[in-house]
Amino acid sequence: MSRRALGLVLGAVVAGLVLWLWPRKPKDPQQQIRALVAEIVAGAERRDLGPLSDAMADEFRGPGGASPQEVKQIVAFQVLRNQENVAVFNPSLDVTVHGDSADIEGTFLFARAKAKSVDQLDPGMVGSVYKITAALERRGSEWKFVNATYAPASWP
Repeated sequence: MSRRALGLVLGAVVAGLVLWLWPRKPKDPQQQIRALVAEIVAGAERRDLGPLSDAMADEFRGPGGASPQEVKQIVAFQVLRNQENVAVFNPSLDVTVHGDSADIEGTFLFARAKAKSVDQLDPGMVGSVYKITAALERRGSEWKFVNATYAPASWP
């Protein structure tokens, strides 16, 4: 292979890598928020409250003015009690975006079972069901929760 051909092939490979690694168009805000909630749910199932902590703004206030630490304790109680694995399901999530702020409302089921979907659950497997509403604000390129409330809900 000549030097010229080798240079063209190498140039094409480098151009391909640059295009492949080039930052993608950001997801729309609703997709970003849904991904954030999914990351928090996955963290809870792993018994990792890090994603939840990272998603709360410093001035976050929960139900009754609860601090971020108090909210983490409530969630920790749900996912860490007993030695059973916990599955967290989010069968409904409404996201409304208003520029740099957003509101969510969703149902979250905490189940002590190895079910892989909501369809595989029966009411006896579900430990707790909550309707959670929250407000978020865009901070730079991230969304942060600034407040949240929850109330017991029923399922199905």
